[in-house]
Formats: sequence, structure tokens, C-alpha cells
Amino acid sequence: MIHVSREHKVFAIGESSTPIAKARPGDILVIETEDCFDNQIQSSEDVIESIDFNRVNPATGPIYIEGAEPGDTLVVDILSIEVADRGVMVAIPGMGVLPDEVQTPTTRVLPIVGNKIIWDENLSLPIRPMVGVIGVTPKGDPIPCGSPGDHGGNMDTAEIGAGCRVNLPVNVEGAMLHIGDCHARQADGEVCVSGVECRAVVTVRVDVKKNTGLERPYLEKDNRIMFLGSHEDLYTAAQIAVRDAVRYLMKVKNLSFEEAYLLASAMVEVRISQLVDPLLTIRAEIDQSLLY
Repeated sequence: MIHVSREHKVFAIGESSTPIAKARPGDILVIETEDCFDNQIQSSEDVIESIDFNRVNPATGPIYIEGAEPGDTLVVDILSIEVADRGVMVAIPGMGVLPDEVQTPTTRVLPIVGNKIIWDENLSLPIRPMVGVIGVTPKGDPIPCGSPGDHGGNMDTAEIGAGCRVNLPVNVEGAMLHIGDCHARQADGEVCVSGVECRAVVTVRVDVKKNTGLERPYLEKDNRIMFLGSHEDLYTAAQIAVRDAVRYLMKVKNLSFEEAYLLASAMVEVRISQLVDPLLTIRAEIDQSLLY
């Protein structure tokens, strides 16, 4: 078992990034993560304008995976996520799904007691821990950890919790895995620009599938397969995710494009992962129990 401290963090990832640990296929890693504000917010009186935005969305890593080469798939099984005893949420004027309606910057620091997020004396929510940032080194120029893309990154997809298998395309030798931005809970959309942001300890197992030619991430969880598309335009993000889902149906059921496209309209669930990052993320889900 390999332990990686949250002290080893990056705010952008690129081909020049230096690995801070190495792992082999089959290894289990225990990865500490910082919250998305780099622990700069300590109380509800800390306003968002006062933080250093160059320190937003740190990810722990990168971690070199031995045997991972361009054209392979890095497989990351999320085994568990242990969240801290508090979470932070912010509403920021000009940001989120309703950017013009936020008049006052607002910060909430929410206690996490047991398996509950305490909103106030009358309302609590069960935790539903997830990983917001998980990715590999992208092709080309470095990308901030706060942005999603074909390399993974800040996909802010609530399904990336314990029991989820994340499949990532390897673009450089060693893949360079990085993980961060965990949430104690986040609804689909992440509409106000933050989930319940928190420090966490994420336990994962890594593996490598050789010569897959994977182009972008997909998830496996509870007999579902989920294809992810990220783009600045929501419709284009949906096209990316749906196209990958249709191609999957063509492959596993030996269908023409048209047949698979028809089947997709009957069984592929298109859902919004997040609407607030530099690129927007859509997922196209297939319940594989319907196929066999």
C-alpha cells in the first residue's frame, strides 16, 4: 500500500510535471487530498474574494504508473473516500447557473458529523462522497486542474465515488495520475459552482489495459457504463458522450450505426454532470443489464 500526502499537489498538469510517487499495476494507493480552495477558507466570514485563485483546485500527484504507455488505458478503482469533519460551500456573483442573481458573496462552513452534513438544526443531508478531479497528463499544453477534458480532470461527476471504476486514456509514459477536489456531497449540475468541498483520503487500486486506443474517460459502476463528454458548449458535450455510447452499442451488439442510434434513443440516459467549470460535462449512461 502506497501513501501519498496532500502536501504533494499541483494546480496544473502537463508533460513537464514531475512525478512524486510511483506505483505498479495492482497497487493500492491511499491518497490525501486538499479541498478545492486549498484550505484557505476557515470560517463563514471568509469571503471568496479574499482567497488566492492561483491556489484553486489542487490535485495530489502526479503519480507515475509503471507500464502505462500512450495508447493504453489507466484503470482506477475507487475503493473508499473518507471525508473530513467539515465542508465548505460558496456562492459567487457572476458564477454558476444563475450568475446574475447572486447579489452577495456567501460562504458556508458545514460540520460533518458521522455520515451527516449539518445544514442547520432542522436540516441535515447524508454524505455521498465523490472525487471531483481525477485525470492523467493531457496531450499538448498543460491544463489547469480546475478544467475537465479528454484527459479527465475536473469532471465533477457525482458517480465517481466508492465502487466506481474510472477508465482514463494514457497520453504519456507513466500516465501521471492525479486526484483532488473531493466533495462530501454534490448534486448533478453543481449549480452554484461548489459542492460540499472538503479534504479527504481516497483509496484506489490502479491497473493498466494495454493498447486500447481509448480517446476519453468512461466510468463503470453498478452494472452501468457511463461515457463522458466535456466541451464549452453543452450540446457539443452531449454529442461527444452520446457518440461514444452509440459506438459502444455498435461494438457489443454488432449493430450498424443507425440500429445502435435507435437503440440509444430507447435506453441511453443522458445526464448533466456539471454546468459550472470552464468546460461543461455530460454523461451518457447505459444499464448493461438490459443488453444481455
